[in-house]
Amino acid sequence: MKYARWKRRTHLFKKDDYVCSSCGFVTRRPRNVCPGCGTAMRGRFVKPAYWIRVTNLFRRDEYFCSACGASFKRSYRTCPSCGASMKKTKYDPHWVDDAAVMHTFFD
Repeated sequence: MKYARWKRRTHLFKKDDYVCSSCGFVTRRPRNVCPGCGTAMRGRFVKPAYWIRVTNLFRRDEYFCSACGASFKRSYRTCPSCGASMKKTKYDPHWVDDAAVMHTFFD
């Protein structure tokens, strides 16, 4: 997989901007994926990504990438959609909401 880095350009009277080392795209906010060329970014300006694990009562667990929002059936070391390397998993229990709905339905 090909990676690039953000190069920071500082200005005296306006906010800093960042330039993609692969395509030269200029942005005010560094992202995990360059909007210009779609290359996955690495370096100190990129936020660490993590999996958001959503548990459901009647369905399989789902994993969402915090960087791009893509959904998968299992977790990977890197996101297959945006290429961000994953650090950890956060737990989001949706089955509690499903159980509350079932409780009100059967009462």
